[in-house]
Amino acid sequence: MIKQEVNYLQRRKKFFLIRTLTWATVILAIFIIGIIITKNRANYFTILAAVLTLGLAQNLTRYLTFRKYKLPDAEFAKDIDIVNDAIIYHSVIIPTAKGDKYFPHIILKANLIFFVVYDPQPTRNLDDVFYNKFIAKGIDRAHLHFCSIQSSESLSKLLDQINKIKPIKDKQEANSHILEGMIL
Repeated sequence: MIKQEVNYLQRRKKFFLIRTLTWATVILAIFIIGIIITKNRANYFTILAAVLTLGLAQNLTRYLTFRKYKLPDAEFAKDIDIVNDAIIYHSVIIPTAKGDKYFPHIILKANLIFFVVYDPQPTRNLDDVFYNKFIAKGIDRAHLHFCSIQSSESLSKLLDQINKIKPIKDKQEANSHILEGMIL
C-alpha cells in the first residue's frame, strides 16, 4: 500500500509556491490600496500588510525547505511500489534537531522499517537524535534498516529479501502511524 506518492515533493513545492505568491499579492494589494486611499504610507493598511507577512514568511520557509530535495528515481519507485504486503512512502523528510533527513523511499514490512537511499553510505548524516525519535516511540533501533541502492540489481536483491518477510499487519499499521507523525 502506497501511503505517500513519488510526486509528493513536487506537489508540496507547487502548493507552497502558490501560497507564497498569493500571500505576497494580497500584502502588496493591501499596502497599495492603503496608500491610494490615505495618500500616506503611515496607515492601518500598512500595519495589516506587515502583520500578514507572517503568513508569507511561513509559506516561503516551507517552500524553501521542500525545494532543496530532488524527486526519487521513478523507475526505482515503480519497482518498490509492487512490494507485497508492505506500506510504502516516497520522498520522506524527517526533521531532527540537527537538520532534516531526506529518504527517497521508506518501506514498512512486519515490524521493520527500511530506509532506502541512493547514497553509498546510508547512515552518514544520522545522529543519536534521529534514532532517539524512533526509540522514544517504541521502535527498537534494530528494526531500522538503512539500505543503499545504486542500481536496479541492488534494488531487486533488496526487494526479494523484503518480500520474503512475513507481514505483521498490526505492527506495520502502528509503525505507519508513528512515522506519519514524524514526517513533514
